Amino acid sequence: MNHKDPDTDARRRIRTKEGAQYFRELNGRNPADKEELGRFITAQNKPGSQAVAGYDLVFAPAKSVSVLWAIGGDDARREIEAAQHIAIDETMRFLEKEATYTRRGRNGVRQEDVDGGLIYTTFRHYDSRNGDPQLHDHVVVANKVLGADGKWSSLDGRLLYQFNVAASEHYNRAVMEKVCSRLGVGTIARKVAGDRPVMEIAGIDVAAIEKASSRREGIKPALDKLVEDFTDTKGYAPTTKQIIALAQQATLQTRPGKKSARQLSALVTEWTEELGRLPGVQVGPAAVEKARAHRHDARDMAAKTNPDWMVTHADEVDPETEAAGVIGTLERTRGVWGEHHIDAETRRRLGSRFGELPIPATLIEQVKARAIDQFSLRITPDTPAPEIDALRLRNGASRYGKVHAALYTSSGILHSEDRLLTAAARTVIPAATPDAFDTALTAQDKQFDAGQLQLAREFACSDRLLLVGVGPAGAGKTTALKLAADTVRAAGGHVIGLAPTAAAAAVMGTELGAKATTIDSFVLSHQTDSPRKVIPAPGDVIIIDEAGMVGTQLFAAAVTIADQYGAVVRALGDDQQLSAVGSGGALRLLKNTVGAVHLEDLHRFRNPDGTANEDEAAATLALREPPATGEDDPWTFYRTNRRVVGGNAETMTSMVYTAWRKTPPRANTRS
Repeated sequence: MNHKDPDTDARRRIRTKEGAQYFRELNGRNPADKEELGRFITAQNKPGSQAVAGYDLVFAPAKSVSVLWAIGGDDARREIEAAQHIAIDETMRFLEKEATYTRRGRNGVRQEDVDGGLIYTTFRHYDSRNGDPQLHDHVVVANKVLGADGKWSSLDGRLLYQFNVAASEHYNRAVMEKVCSRLGVGTIARKVAGDRPVMEIAGIDVAAIEKASSRREGIKPALDKLVEDFTDTKGYAPTTKQIIALAQQATLQTRPGKKSARQLSALVTEWTEELGRLPGVQVGPAAVEKARAHRHDARDMAAKTNPDWMVTHADEVDPETEAAGVIGTLERTRGVWGEHHIDAETRRRLGSRFGELPIPATLIEQVKARAIDQFSLRITPDTPAPEIDALRLRNGASRYGKVHAALYTSSGILHSEDRLLTAAARTVIPAATPDAFDTALTAQDKQFDAGQLQLAREFACSDRLLLVGVGPAGAGKTTALKLAADTVRAAGGHVIGLAPTAAAAAVMGTELGAKATTIDSFVLSHQTDSPRKVIPAPGDVIIIDEAGMVGTQLFAAAVTIADQYGAVVRALGDDQQLSAVGSGGALRLLKNTVGAVHLEDLHRFRNPDGTANEDEAAATLALREPPATGEDDPWTFYRTNRRVVGGNAETMTSMVYTAWRKTPPRANTRS
């Protein structure tokens, strides 16, 4: 610069200018603020790739525990904090035992035991961002561990993620047991959104729990709006994974700024006064006494509805029966499972039976062992244990295997898959004739592509008991289904729509002009012989929408019911879609084994002048499946059109939300 070496300010300006330009080249956008640009420049100036520094684990008890901790007086607060400390310590020891390894060799081919466990520190927090009572601890785990060979190296973080849910259930159960034991209180299940209830301290008023959950109440309207918009746009309700993503988006949208730190004594005084004004809510030692008076509420309720369910001693529990129940639950929620799934479900199930009492560790291990040995079938091959000690881990497994990598299924799942494959190959009387299809097609006022016509014709006129169709979003599945439904009705039959959720069933019923319900309700009503069950008739067609989200056993049960009454089943979905937890992969199995009708032309993407955007349609298909020949580069279209932008999770979520708000509202766009 002017034939002189730049001074400090000049170097800073050059670094900022060049850094901003490089940021735009990499991320396709300008930095959100100077802090983001500063972090980017700092990261770029560091040599080499930066490994993960550590992991942040958050331990928060049920809200009723935080409420009692906040308003129950000093003695109760000390006991709850002690229980929290012990529960965290037990959970970290669980992770050290089950999920703490490092790796050696090229590409981490060899696992290595760890000496000394994990290195971590704990930071205790007392309130939420809204200032509500929320006792929780952040446990920051270092990414470095000491291998049994005396070398320091990175923690194998994959196992930490794998055991996330199992560790959560371990902690949830441990903290409740400790709190109940120390304070002489009990637990009770509280129904919340989702399939599983939350275990709370009995006798803590729901009004106090809700009042102390203003952060959650602030998130809920935003989440409901996002779910509503998702359903309107996509035509189906979001999956469990999509709900989690929407919840994270809603959390960031409604997150208030951090407040200045305040003394715990001031917070306790404020919480005690605020919650104490609620009708029926006791504060101080009276709150603990009220909870103690309700200690046996769950047992009293169970005595009226299911007298044998809640127990007080391990001798009252049959490990084999409990193991069967654990696998039965897993069969309804997934097609395959691992040891960590069994561990988590075992603790949930036994926790509901023992209530406030501690579950014997030996009983947990017995149930887990029987669940694997008696009721599960291993589908991953064993890694032979070597005879040389140097090639074995401390647990006897091979260093060249993967700890806890075994996957299992069950005879029930395999039987359901066999029923589906048999139904897909079985010939029956078609629901409609080609003439009926031609009649229905003549009455349509829409244009159909070849794939839509084929799917509608096959769904209405095929002689298979079960037929599946697959295609991406925007391929015109709904339009084809409507033509198929009209064909069936023209032939004198009826259409019954089944969907994974009530919201999706409502949309489906409106679009097809047919009776629609959830597949769970349909199957359960037949299994319980409900007087309100929907009974199909010969010539009827049962259409299962979003079949990729349906569990294998539920899918097979619906097909069995249809067969009993002389109806046929047509299942439609996207085999490339991220499946819900309940999916067992039945749609993909049927497609790969017996074939499916395919929709491949996308109608959703349009140019500003209304013509089809074939380039974006082709790019979307390229993202789903690599080409049979040639280079696999599905991102060319998106890079060329500056569709790819980058940043951290909070920044990108904010950008998505801002773009969404600028988008004009649209009617249902299913085609």
